[in-house]
Amino acid sequence: MGVFSKLKRTDDMEKATDYVGGSFLLDSDIYEAKVLSAYTDFFASGAQFVQLKLNVKKQDGNWQEYNERLTVTNKEGSIFYKSKDGKHVALPGYQLLEDIALLTLGKAVDELDTETKVLPIYNAKEGKEVPTEVEYMSELVGQEILAVIAKVRANKQEKGDNGEYINTKEERHYNALQKFLDPEFKTTVPEMCKAEEKNIEIKDVTPKFYNDWIEKFQGKEQDKYVEVTGSASSATFGGNTGSTATAKSKVFGRRSA
Repeated sequence: MGVFSKLKRTDDMEKATDYVGGSFLLDSDIYEAKVLSAYTDFFASGAQFVQLKLNVKKQDGNWQEYNERLTVTNKEGSIFYKSKDGKHVALPGYQLLEDIALLTLGKAVDELDTETKVLPIYNAKEGKEVPTEVEYMSELVGQEILAVIAKVRANKQEKGDNGEYINTKEERHYNALQKFLDPEFKTTVPEMCKAEEKNIEIKDVTPKFYNDWIEKFQGKEQDKYVEVTGSASSATFGGNTGSTATAKSKVFGRRSA
């Protein structure tokens, strides 16, 4: 077993749900992707992250590398937070990792194997890449997946006097992973679980999330920018929303790389 076997779970977490909510940036779309690398490490705060590198096929047929850091625990090592109504909800980064593990390997996160490797990783203090020991997730490398990636407009943030980050009037544009889908059937983890519960073949399942997301978001920048007038509220957009860890089901099987 790997380092994920020690993650702090809870027995009463909500099941995962679906919600459609000039540069090297990708346009908002659902991309064919292959995992190039994946390793896990820790922030200075103690929170655990997974650095995921994908190769995604763009609309013009060319491939582009895409990197995203998924925060999979808080600083206490827990994979969930409590929602306003008191439910245990998985962190979005953890849910993404759970989805890709289930869809490609048929494994839950805490069943993923890791191996210690030394990789050249950028070190902010050194200002360059330095050899760094990390836990590498070899079995994910080479796996194919559909990646839901949004182009987002939002506020730049800066650290306030209380140490917390606050919105500024400046804007930024970035990409964000919102979901992983089965590469063959275009279905989500919840859709596949529901199909199994109803004894429906996956090939007969309508990929509702895929269809809805494409209609609503394809090619559109999702706007999370808020006017800064002393206080601001957050906007929401499609993807993993209060999704929570999903128990492994027999509907998920390992795919060959």
